Amino acid sequence: DLVSIRLGLGVAGASAEPLQFQEMNQHEKTKPEDVSRYFHYIKENVTEEWKDLAYQLGLRRPDVVTIDERNRDYKSRCFDMLYEWQMGKGNLVTTDVLLGALKELRLTSVLDGLKSKYPELDG
Repeated sequence: DLVSIRLGLGVAGASAEPLQFQEMNQHEKTKPEDVSRYFHYIKENVTEEWKDLAYQLGLRRPDVVTIDERNRDYKSRCFDMLYEWQMGKGNLVTTDVLLGALKELRLTSVLDGLKSKYPELDG
């Protein structure tokens, strides 16, 4: 009926959720980009700069301290940090964000090496 359509409720048999919320919920269900395929290369090459990368990716200090304490070496810390970033940031975890962080930190050799190993990144 006209009242339902004006309120964005659709027609009989349709969801009672307003259309704008249906669209947002569908967007929120979008699967995050899988950037984990790059983690091994990054952890092998970033080493002691892992903390700088953590902060650049938006991790908070308490999380960085926890990661530091529960791992015994740079590579383990870096991999753990990348995993925490992926789990904690959801849809904000993208290749562009990861490459941008490496670029911002001037980790050029890591960035160039990634692009060489994964040609799809060089675009």
